[in-house]
Amino acid sequence: MYGYNEVTIAHHTKTLTPGKIQAWRQLRLEKRKDKNGNYPNEMPINADITFGGKRIWYYSGYRIALDKWDVKAQRVKRNNFNLDGVSAADINQRLIKIASAVDDAFDQLELREEEVTPTTVRDELKRMLDEEKSTRLTVGQTYQLLIDERENELKETPATAQWSKGTLTKHKTMLKHLFDFRATLYFEDINDELLAKFELFLIGKGLSNGYVFKSMKDIKTFLNWATMKGYNRNIKYKSYQQRFHDETTSDTAVNHFALTPEELQSIMTFPTHREAIDRARDIFVFCCFTGLRFSEVMALKWSNLDGDILDTTAQKTGQRKRIPLSDDPMRILSKYPKAPDEDDSRLFPKISNQKFNEHMKEVGKLAGLTGDWIIETQSGRERTRTTVKKYEVLAFHCGRRTFTTLCLRKGMSPEDIRAVTGHTTAGMMMKYSPVDGLTIRKF
Repeated sequence: MYGYNEVTIAHHTKTLTPGKIQAWRQLRLEKRKDKNGNYPNEMPINADITFGGKRIWYYSGYRIALDKWDVKAQRVKRNNFNLDGVSAADINQRLIKIASAVDDAFDQLELREEEVTPTTVRDELKRMLDEEKSTRLTVGQTYQLLIDERENELKETPATAQWSKGTLTKHKTMLKHLFDFRATLYFEDINDELLAKFELFLIGKGLSNGYVFKSMKDIKTFLNWATMKGYNRNIKYKSYQQRFHDETTSDTAVNHFALTPEELQSIMTFPTHREAIDRARDIFVFCCFTGLRFSEVMALKWSNLDGDILDTTAQKTGQRKRIPLSDDPMRILSKYPKAPDEDDSRLFPKISNQKFNEHMKEVGKLAGLTGDWIIETQSGRERTRTTVKKYEVLAFHCGRRTFTTLCLRKGMSPEDIRAVTGHTTAGMMMKYSPVDGLTIRKF
């Protein structure tokens, strides 16, 4: 049997059955600084419970500003509200309930002669506070709600959907990784240690640092949504600093899949009588002269064309772009006249990204792109280099890279290139110079 000497409750002491373990509890703010060394506007209110050399932090579900917290009383000061609009009276009522549950939890474990561990104490608290795991959604179940919500948007209102099909697929894959890592995971289990283990788990699958880095950002996107929707009240994930970064991006000799002007000319001029190959070539070359994403090109309609100006809004960023078209992209558009039986038909025939990229391998072969590209991947600290023929990895994204590279060579400023491509950072492009629409037309 387990007994307890004392449990400190705010300012008075409750004597329990004499025994070996002393338990102590204090309600306090979790003072965690951000990466800049500053405290957040509000801090989580936790029950800090110690017993037998062990410690548990039990989150109350509320946060409050430091100046609204009474350290001595271990309560929120009267006539105050947190940023969510919850009153001091409501928060303090919850704190009283937690304090009582802490005392009773130890009593119950003693009566049932159960081993006292951080897990049994925490589970007993959840049971007493009506927060049993069986009545709540897991992290994976909640993630599925977000995925279902975004998938329905794509089906019912694709024009205003917040995610593209590619983003949806990416999050579905992320959910599978999460279930592989731990099938039953709850929001209160998430902390720096768990996120570090999950990051290492992904690296252990042989995934590249770049993929893992983006994946961890996707997890934070989901957790932000879950917090905003009220599914999650644990914000420890916000301070997590990712461990693995893609160091190959600093080496310009690898992973730079952009065509030279001569290679682009070869693609534009090789003869073919195969309609599917010619169509794939046209879409690719159009991208090389506009810098658009695949989803953006496929969504283009005749209403987006204002003379020789392409007026479109990026689905991924919501950014409006007006792109002057030179003779080559205008010539390509002339091959695909507007359908007479449609009010606003698409500029290009519909094709999936996967099928398009399959055609591009054939385009590369026919254009004679037999030179080498070096692919370098990094997983953890290990780097692997592979040499491949250019046509083997030729894909749509190479068109965007080609656009950026050739624009830089022609003197277009990084800032104006980003205005066209929609990239949010300049990366290695540090110098800026003025440019107007005529510069793009000359390209």
